Parts: sequence; C-alpha cells; structure tokens
Amino acid sequence: MGMKWTPAQEQVITTRDRNILVSAAAGSGKTAVLVERICQRVMDSARPCNIDELLVVTFTKAAAAEMRGRIADSLEKRLEADPENTHLQKQVVLSRNAQITTIDGFCLNLLKEHFYLLDMEPDFMVMDENEKKLLMEDVFDQVVNRYYEERTPEFVSFVENYCTGKKDEELADFVFSMYQNATSHPWPEVWLKECMEGYLNVDVDSHPLVSAVREEALIILRDIGNALEETLKELADIPELEKLYLDLSNIKEDVAAMEQTETFEGLGDAIRSYKFVNMPKISSKEECILETKEKAKKVRDWTKGQIKALKDGYFSTRAELLPEEGRQVYPMMKVLCELTLAFMHAFSRAKLRINRVDFNDVEHMALSILVDENGEVTPVAVECQKQFKEIMIDEYQDSNLLQEYILTAISTCGSGNNNIFMVGDVKQSIYRFRLARPDMFVEKYNRYTLEPSKEQKILLDKNFRSRTEVLDFSNDVFRSLMQADFGDIAYDSHAEWGSDSGCCRMSEAV
Repeated sequence: MGMKWTPAQEQVITTRDRNILVSAAAGSGKTAVLVERICQRVMDSARPCNIDELLVVTFTKAAAAEMRGRIADSLEKRLEADPENTHLQKQVVLSRNAQITTIDGFCLNLLKEHFYLLDMEPDFMVMDENEKKLLMEDVFDQVVNRYYEERTPEFVSFVENYCTGKKDEELADFVFSMYQNATSHPWPEVWLKECMEGYLNVDVDSHPLVSAVREEALIILRDIGNALEETLKELADIPELEKLYLDLSNIKEDVAAMEQTETFEGLGDAIRSYKFVNMPKISSKEECILETKEKAKKVRDWTKGQIKALKDGYFSTRAELLPEEGRQVYPMMKVLCELTLAFMHAFSRAKLRINRVDFNDVEHMALSILVDENGEVTPVAVECQKQFKEIMIDEYQDSNLLQEYILTAISTCGSGNNNIFMVGDVKQSIYRFRLARPDMFVEKYNRYTLEPSKEQKILLDKNFRSRTEVLDFSNDVFRSLMQADFGDIAYDSHAEWGSDSGCCRMSEAV
C-alpha cells in the first residue's frame, strides 16, 4: 500500500515454499511485515488462497486481536482501491473468523471439535489458575500422605536429605516444579523415566551429566572465540598493536582447538593444562592506541577468567567419577520422579471427576488427537495439513517443545513441503520461567541458511524506532554483555541493531 520496504523486509514478505525463520530485532517493523506477508499471500495472483487457510499463532490474545484488526484494515483498504474484486470481498468477510489465535486457543478449538476421541464430556471447562492451584494442593496432600503411611526407606531418606522444615512446602515445590517441567514436554511420563534412567548410564561420554557439562563448556568456548574475533577486528591494521594482535590470534586458535576435542576427558585435559603467556608490552603512548589496547586487555583478562572458571568448576572432577556420582544420586531422583508421576495421575483423575482441564491438558490432548502412540500423524492431523497452506508462528522464541510437536504435526514438512514461518527475537526471550525453549530458536538460527534453501533464515536488524545515537550506544553495551551463554546468541554483526536512514521511518507501521 505504498510502503517502502527494505530488501530484507521484502524478502520476508515474498519468500514462499520453505521453512522460514525471521530474526526480527525490536523496532524492525515485524508486525507490519507479517501483516503484509499475509495479505500478499492471500492476494497472490498466481496462487491465491483464503485467509482461513492460514494458521497464525500469536503469544497472547491481545496480540491476536491486534493482528486480526490490522489484517482486516489492510484488506479493507485494498478493497476500497479494487471494490469489484470478489476474492478480496470474500477475504474481508473471512478475516473476522480467521485462524489468528494463541496456541492454547487453537488447541481448545481442536478439542471442542474432536472431544469424542477423548475420555471427556463435551461440556468440559478450563480451570482458572486459582482453582488449579487449590486442586493441586489438595491432590498433593492426598498423594504424599500415602507415601508417609508407607514410609519406604528411600522416601524417608529423600525427605530427610532435601526437606528441612516440618511441613511439606519444600516437598510440594519439588514435585510441582518437576510436574511443570514434565508437562512442557510432549510425553511427560517418558521424560520422567529418562530423568531417572539417565543417572544409571555408565558410558562416560554419553552420560547426561557429562553431556550437559560438555555442551555448556563448548558454549563458553564459542563465546570466547566470538569475543576474540571481534577484538581482533579492532586491532587489525594497527602496526603498534601487532604483537597484541598475534597474542590474541594464538589464544583464539588454542580455544578453537579445545572445541575440536572429541571427548569430555580430552576437553577437560586441554582446559586444565592450558597456560597463558605474559601479555606483550606496548610502547606507544598515543591515546587512541592505548584506549584500543585497554579494550583488548579487558577481553584477554575476561578470557583468562572464563578458562579458570572452567578449570575450577566444570572440570574440577574427572569425567570417570561423574557416572558414579550419578548412580549415588539415582535413588533420590527415582523417589522424586515416582512421586511426581503419582501426583500427575492423581491430578488427572481429580480433574476428570469434575470435568475440568487446564491449559497443559489442552495442549497434551491436542497432541494426542494429532499424533498416535507410535509417533505417527493421525487422520485429524492429515485433515489439518490439507486445511492450512501455511503455519505462521509469532514470538517463536517463547514456544516450548510440546507446542513445537503440535504445530509440526499439522504442517506438511513431513512430506517435504516445508510451510512453517517463524518470527521472533531470541534476545527478547523472557519466559523461561514458563518453560519456553529459546534453544529451539537458536538451533534453527544456527542451522538455517541465509542463502535460498528449504530452511532459510532472514534477518530484520534495521531499527526504525530509535535514533542512530541510541542504537550505537545500545550496540556498544550489548556487544560486551550478550554472548551465547548470556542471551543464547552471540551479539555479532548479524545480531546487533542497524539503522537505515534511506528507508522510511515506518512510524505508522511499528
């Protein structure tokens, strides 16, 4: 509608027939671009579709309402310019009931349409949080009382070791936390079983504790490499700092070699044996040279501190001892998982008796309608695949694994026709406490290509909301603070904010 789009925004609007991940920084015009993509998708002269053939999943009901309103306004403006267009007339009408909703809203509609596939009455109701909390507490008291009556040695040991008070609040907190984590996964009981059995794994390099420690260490090493790379760019072509440049280049190569070690023990040996040489002396007294040197020295000192922390922390215990420590913890983990499982079953029965569900149930029941016990999609999922030509997910960084399985089941990705569009910004992910999985965004961000492919990422890094001075200051701050282990993604040239004075400010769009 006369809007001037940047090349990246135009790419988001027009790219088709693939899985797309859009990393959209704050102020980049994400909503305006998404609305335009939907409208152009609907009005595509070569392959037009109806707006109710698109599923648009937003994070909140308010965001869904805003999106619906903006799409309707855009379609109506197009209709004013082309009042005889019958396809456009139809879209304006359909937009009022289009599938623009939250993931919970979509799942709830699915349950209402297919309740007969589940062991539930059609007039079920969703509990509010207060009702759920009271019922959880009541059910927990009943379950834990049975455990106290049985007084198995394992349960008594668990309570004595992990619960310090005379009441059961700490025990309830353990169980409720484990329950929430379990129900954020597609198959909670399988996840709980894996939590228990993982501690009995005797293979050092595949042991869950070892694997988790190794992955965290590699993230830190990648952060170090990224920080050194950015520093080396500043030192390049400054003859007075050539020795410092070579020193940091050597450190960067050594860190890269650590990342290439294939075993946990090999990584630990490389880190424990690493020694830093003295930093080379710089004789120049020129102020700008000294300033650059001090910035480089801070990065070097930070690198030393990170390596020392790895030595003293993750690699203070040798790998062969970790499985034995896991086996010692196993009896306690077994009690916690079994208690959580008992609570889970009792809580489900209690909700069934009063014909209530919570939002966790809604999503898990939706998954059971779409995917069978063997992990195969059901006829209902196939019908959804036929209905939705594209699935668009807003605020993707705040999705969890259960939601990922649900939306993948109704996509056509399994047949090779990639049709999932995801947009978000992992730097704005603030919902880990709700068990969001920003690592899913990061995994795709690292795997998807900038070049055209069946799995492609597009970067919207231009900020139209702030002045250049504000962006430069913000980039300086976050470039130093935000790395992969603090913010999930390195704040490099791809992640930082940019400005484009040649483009419209888009104030009306963002």
